[in-house]
Amino acid sequence: MDDFTDFRKKDFLEQVTLLRQAETQKDVSAIPALFALHAAPLGDQSVDLAVINVLQSLLAHGEAQAVAGLSSESPALRRLCLRTVGRYEFASALPVLLDMAAKAKSSPEDLQEILSALSRLRAPESLPVFRAHLDHADPYISALCAEMLGFLGDAQSLPRLAALVDAAEVIAGDDCPITVFKAVGAFAAIGGNAALSYLAQKIHHRNPTARRAIHETLVAAGEAAVPFVAERFHHGDPDERVLSANVLGFIGHKSGADVLVAAQDRQPIDHHNLRFAVYEALGRAASLKGLIFLIDGLAETDPMLLLAVVTALEANANPGVVKKIEEILGAGGPQARLIARAMADAMATGLFSAMAHNPRLTDLIVSEVTIRGDPETMEAFATALSALDAPEATAHAARLRATRTERTPAEARRRVLAVDDSRAMLAFYKRALPGMGFSTVTAEDGQSAWDILDGSESFDLIVADMNMPGMDGIELTRLVRGDMIHADTPVLMATTESTGEQVELAQRAGVTSFLKKPFTAEALRDELTRILG
Repeated sequence: MDDFTDFRKKDFLEQVTLLRQAETQKDVSAIPALFALHAAPLGDQSVDLAVINVLQSLLAHGEAQAVAGLSSESPALRRLCLRTVGRYEFASALPVLLDMAAKAKSSPEDLQEILSALSRLRAPESLPVFRAHLDHADPYISALCAEMLGFLGDAQSLPRLAALVDAAEVIAGDDCPITVFKAVGAFAAIGGNAALSYLAQKIHHRNPTARRAIHETLVAAGEAAVPFVAERFHHGDPDERVLSANVLGFIGHKSGADVLVAAQDRQPIDHHNLRFAVYEALGRAASLKGLIFLIDGLAETDPMLLLAVVTALEANANPGVVKKIEEILGAGGPQARLIARAMADAMATGLFSAMAHNPRLTDLIVSEVTIRGDPETMEAFATALSALDAPEATAHAARLRATRTERTPAEARRRVLAVDDSRAMLAFYKRALPGMGFSTVTAEDGQSAWDILDGSESFDLIVADMNMPGMDGIELTRLVRGDMIHADTPVLMATTESTGEQVELAQRAGVTSFLKKPFTAEALRDELTRILG
C-alpha cells in the first residue's frame, strides 16, 4: 500500500487516520507494510499499539499473510502470527506449526505459543508433538499437552498421564500442579475402562486437591464409573471405602445404591464412619433396595447414624416410608423418641407433613422441635403446619412461632460458619450449636462458604469438613488465612481421614484444630470451649 511508504515521516494525526482507514476498508494489502512497522516499531507507544491492533484486525482476513509471518525473523511478529493463526484456526498453518514444533530450540514461552496455536487447530496430526512435550519441565507446557492428549483421545498416553498424577502423591508442598488437573481431565476425556479403573484406584489420592479433581471426574462419568468405584468400596482401606461410598452417592445411579446394599448383605457394615457414609449415599442414589435398607436403618440407636437415615428418607419420602415411621412412632418407647428427635434435627418437614393428620404423632414431633430450640427449625415446622390449613395445625404453628420469638436473644450471639457437603452433618450443626450459645450459618461446600465470607460477614469460628466437592476444607482455610478480614478466625476441621499426612497438610494451610468424625455434641462443645474459651 503506497500510502505507508513514508509512514514514519507523517505526523501523529496522519498516521492514526491512515491506520483507521486501512482497518475500516479491511485492506489486507497494507499487511506487509504493517509487518515492517511491527518488526521495527516507531517508538511512539500510542502509534505502535495502534499498528498492532490494526494488524490483528486485518490478519483475520489474511490467512496467507498470517501463515507467512510465522517464518519472520522478528520474534514479536512471529508471536503475533502464532496467536492469530490459533485464534482464527487457520488450517493452512498446520504444516508450518508442526515444523516449528519439531525444530523448536526456543524458550519455553515460544514453545508454549507454538503448542497453543496447534491446540486451537485440534488436528490429529499434532498428536506426536503433544506426546513429545508431555514431560516438559514447564508445567504450563506439560499441562497443555496433557489436555490435548485427552482431547485427541490418545489412550496410548494413559501410562504417562498416570505418572503425572502419581507424582503428586508426594506431598512436598501445599499446592497441586496444574499438570495434575489436566492429566485427570485427560483421563476423563479419553474414557474407557482403563481410564476409569485408574482414577478409582486413586480415589484416596494423598493430595486433597488432586483427590477432589478425581472424585469430580468419576462423578461426571456417571454409571460407567460405578463398577470401578465399587471395587474400591469392596476392597479398599477404611478411608477408600468411605470416599467410595461418597462418590457412589454423588453419582446418584441405582446401580451404585445396589452395590452398597449388596455389601451389607454379604457382611454387615459395622464401621461407624462407613455406615454413616452409606446412609448418606443412599439418600442421593435412590433405589428400591436402598430404600428398604434405609427403612431398616430406623432401628439405629446412635443419634448421628439415625440422623443420617432420617435425612436420607426425607429426600426419598413415599407412602411406604411414612407408614413405617408412623408405626414406630405410634408404638412409643425410646426408639420413637429418638426418631422424633432425628426428624426435628433433620428438619424433615416433608415426612412430618405426611403424618401430621395424626395428632399424637404431631404432638410428639412438635415437642422435640420445641426442645431443640433452633429458631430456623421451629419456623420450618410452623410453615409446614400452616400449610395444612387445619385448626390444630394452625394452633401448633402459632405456639412454635411464639416460642421461637421468646428464645431469640436480644443480643448478638457468637457466630459459627459450619461447612459440610453432608446434609446430616449440617443438620447436626444446626441442632447442636444453638444449644451451645452459637448463632449458626451453614454452607454445603467450600465455595459457598467463601462466598459468604467474601461478603465480609464475620464469624467467631469456622468448622469445615476436609473433603468436599468444588472447594475442600484445606483450600477454604488457605483463602481464609490470606484474607485481611478473616485471617485470624479459628478454623476447626472435621475429618474422617486416618492418615497423618492429611492433618499435616491442613496444619500448613492454617487449620487451628481437628475433630475426628464421628463426634458427639459434647466433643464439639469441648473443642469449641478449648478454642474460644
